[in-house]
Amino acid sequence: IKPFEPAIMEVPPHVSMCPNITRARNASALTAGGVQSYSFEAQAARSSVGGIAGTVAGPVAGILADRWGRRPVAVLACLAVSLPFFALAASCDNSLFVPLAATVGEGGRAMVRVASYAYVADVVPRERRTEAYGVMLVTCTVALMLGSPLGGYLATLWEESRSGSLFYACALASLLPFVFSALALPESRA
Repeated sequence: IKPFEPAIMEVPPHVSMCPNITRARNASALTAGGVQSYSFEAQAARSSVGGIAGTVAGPVAGILADRWGRRPVAVLACLAVSLPFFALAASCDNSLFVPLAATVGEGGRAMVRVASYAYVADVVPRERRTEAYGVMLVTCTVALMLGSPLGGYLATLWEESRSGSLFYACALASLLPFVFSALALPESRA
């Protein structure tokens, strides 16, 4: 009986497209000793540090949103979420991407959630808030469900080129919430 080797979990799609990151194809290759890769340990560390960063950033975002307003926190948070994507596009290297994604990226995501929920509480009448929060959650779920397969498909298409063009496209796309928040989102409180 062959043991299950979670190839999808072992290496994110960007590893095969960056020439200076060696790709391991299965879990046994990771334990063989000679392969440099985005390992299970790196994934676990990124998730752990990201959880801590989000736990710290959430309450801080709440305090800042009450003091500065919802819009400035949302704008700052959207920019923070974009930074790891630009680091990956520029360097094609996990040594910069992983720490930024775990700290600034995950902290930014927590801040976006806090600012978004506070914004909805400010602008949506109480009797319609449950619906508004539901729409926000469904939108995020649909984005996750469509974004991952789309990213995998694009990575497969662009893998042969070994260029960072996919990461530049993702980095630019990650700026869309920042641009919208900065240019079109009015402040929610007087």
